[in-house]
Amino acid sequence: SNVSCLPEVAGDAALYFDPHSTEDLVSKLTTLLESPELREELIAKGNKRVKDFSWERMARQTLAVYMDSWKK
Repeated sequence: SNVSCLPEVAGDAALYFDPHSTEDLVSKLTTLLESPELREELIAKGNKRVKDFSWERMARQTLAVYMDSWKK
C-alpha cells in the first residue's frame, strides 16, 4: 500500500495502492496482470533496490549510532 514504511523501503520498485480503496487495489493488480513490461520493470528496480539493504550495512549504521551516543 502507499502508507507506512513501504514507500520508503520499496521506493520506485513497487506499484502502490490506497489501502482504503478496494477499487484501487483491483486496478493496480489488473495493471500488473495485464502488463508484463511493467512487471519486468518493477522486478529490475526491485533487484537494484535490494542492494541498498544488507545486514552488514544495518549493523555498521547501528554501531555508528551507538558510538556517536557513547562519545557524547
